This record gives sequence, C-alpha cells and structure tokens, in this order.
Amino acid sequence: MDIKLEQSFWERHRLKFIVIGGVLGILALITYYLQNNVVEIPNKQLKFAEVNYGEFQEIVIANGSVQPKRTILIDANEGGSVLQKMKEDGDTVKAGEVLLSLQNEALVLEYMQRETQVVEQLNNLRNTQITLHQNLRRLEDDYALTKKEKANICRSFKGDSAVFAQRGLAQLEYEKQKDEKEYTLNRLNVLKGRLEEDQHYLQVQNDRIEASIVLMERNLEMIRSKIEEMQVLVPLSGRLTSFDVEIGQVLSANEIVARVDVPGAYKIVALVDQHYLNRVVVGQKASFKVQGNSYDLYITKVKQNVVNGQFEIELLFEDEQPESLSRGQSFQVAIAISGKEETLKIPRGAYFSSSGGKFVYVVKGDKAYQRRIVLGKQNPRYYQVIEGLEEGEQIITSSYDGYLKEKEIIILK
Repeated sequence: MDIKLEQSFWERHRLKFIVIGGVLGILALITYYLQNNVVEIPNKQLKFAEVNYGEFQEIVIANGSVQPKRTILIDANEGGSVLQKMKEDGDTVKAGEVLLSLQNEALVLEYMQRETQVVEQLNNLRNTQITLHQNLRRLEDDYALTKKEKANICRSFKGDSAVFAQRGLAQLEYEKQKDEKEYTLNRLNVLKGRLEEDQHYLQVQNDRIEASIVLMERNLEMIRSKIEEMQVLVPLSGRLTSFDVEIGQVLSANEIVARVDVPGAYKIVALVDQHYLNRVVVGQKASFKVQGNSYDLYITKVKQNVVNGQFEIELLFEDEQPESLSRGQSFQVAIAISGKEETLKIPRGAYFSSSGGKFVYVVKGDKAYQRRIVLGKQNPRYYQVIEGLEEGEQIITSSYDGYLKEKEIIILK
C-alpha cells in the first residue's frame, strides 16, 4: 500500500510565486526606465545664453501710430443741402478758402426777416434820438430868447425907473414894467432848470440808445454772418482729411464735414497693456526707430479708460522728428517704465513661451537640468532674474517644446 506524501506550501504555490515575481520585476524595470528616461538633443538644435549681472531698465513695447499734433474739425454751422463742393479729400487748403456752398432757403428767409426787424428797430431808435435832440434844441432856443428879453426889459426898466422917480411916468405904467421884468426873470429861471434837466435826461437816454444801437448792429452783423455761413470755409491752412461729402447731401446744423491736419507737426498715439495703467505717467520717456535712427519721445497724455485690455497714450518728440512721417504710419514704441539698475538678467528667447517663465534648463557639462526660477521686470532684450539662477550659469534659450516634462536632457556634441 502506497503512502501519499504531503506537499509543502512553497511547492504547492511555487508557480504562482514565480509568475507574480516575474510580473513585479517587469513592472519595476518599466518604472525604472520611465523614471530615468533621458532625452538626447544635438547641440546644433539648441541655443544657449549666460546669466549675467549688469545694467537693466524695464521697458514695455506698445504699438503706436502717427497722428497730426493739431487737427481742426470743420463743421457746417448752419444745415442745408450741398450746392457746390470746391475741394477734395487730401487737398492742401488755405485758411479762408471756400470748402462747400450750402442751400437752405427757409433759413435764409428767416434770417432776412430778422434782419428787416432789426433794421426797423434801429431806425426807430435813431428817430427817437433825433427827436430828443430837437426838443433840447428848441428849449435852448427858448432859453436864449428869454435871456435876450430879460436883458432888454432890465435895460428898459432901468430907464423907466429914473423917469418914474422924476414923476415923468405914471404909477400904473411903472408897475406894469416891473411885473414884466419879474415875469421874464422867473421864466428865465424855469427855462434854465428845465434845460439842465433835459440835458441830463438826454445824456442818459442817448447813452442807452447808443448801447441799444451797438447791440442791434452786432445782432445785425451776426444775422448777416449766419447767411454767409451758407458757405463752409477752411479755418486753418493744412491738409484736408475725412472729407467725403457729396453734392446734394443734406447736412445737419453743426455736423462735422471734414478736418484739417496742420502739416509738419506730429504726435504718436500708442496702445499700452492695461497691466501698466498705474505705471505709465505724463512725462515718462520713450523712443522708436525709423529707418535705423532712434528718436526720443515723452508722454503728454494718459487716457484712463481701458478698451479691449488696453489704454491709450499720446507722445511728442523731444527734439527733431523724422522728415518722412505721415498720418497713419505704425511703429513700435519703447516706453521706459523704470529707471536703470544693476541686476541679474537673462536674454529673452523662445523658452519663455514654452515654460511660461517658470523654469529653465541649466547647462552643466554635457547635460542640462530643469530648474525653477522667478523672473521680474522685462524689456525687449532681457528678463530680470529674482531667484533660481546665479551669475555665470548657462541656460538653454531655444524652445522647450518636445521635452517640457524632462528633468534632465543630454546634449550631444
């Protein structure tokens, strides 16, 4: 009789352990391979730069366009339909030239009626003035005549008094002469008082009438000028722009019809990212290049309203301006946001768009290692380094696309 031998636990499960061990080994190898996978990149595909310490100034680049320093808007003060068009858009015009002739019969008729009314009022005032002067002249004549009568009566009374004293004149006749003298004297005093009052009254009234006449004549000139405004004139010499009015077109009162750009003087209007709104102020320096030459600017106006994430600034030239400037030309304007300082800096490059400026690959020998960094201010050439790098270290500045997740790369010679 055979005896059945008992198998040990290991013998019973040996195959399982072998299979499990194999699987775990394979997984460990895969994990090790994945964790230690190193990308190899030829040296010629990379760009390098050195971390250095030196002068740095924060500068922001803004897109700017050339605009005339001074622009005059031309409007049709009085509305009407366009009868004639004397100039075209882009023409060089002189102050006082006729730009448009308008037609507005109803308005002209209204102004003519008002002109007639003012002329009638002027005539009435002048007639009143003449009447006052005539009245004064009559009073002056009466006063002069009475004064003459007084002299004659006084002279006659003096003789009659001598005769009366010699009893050569009757008492009744003497009393009559005396009463005539007293009457003439009283009348002369009354006329003198009235004359003084009328002279003062005439002066006051004459001043008021003259003031009214001046005002009405001014109104009359204004009315006539309104009629003349049926012609739109050029207010200032320059270049005519935005002039697209057509014959027969009806213009409203005060409607803008064109503008005149004063030639020879320009400004730059630029749009700046809203991030710098509180750091851009009037007086800050800027510059831009034309045909290889750099020109200095300074900010004259900062508009606080933000549109599409940007705000507008205006800049003028510090000294000379380029001769070739014309309205609408576009340039990149470099605005100095801060003063110059000494700091660590690295050049700009494609690496920034790949890493977002959060890390760089630092070169050591034939390898490069990913390192976290903190960047600060920037300008068109450099980024300021706050932390993560030291002077003299070398970094890769070309794009990191393709190996962003690698902690280490091998640089092939």
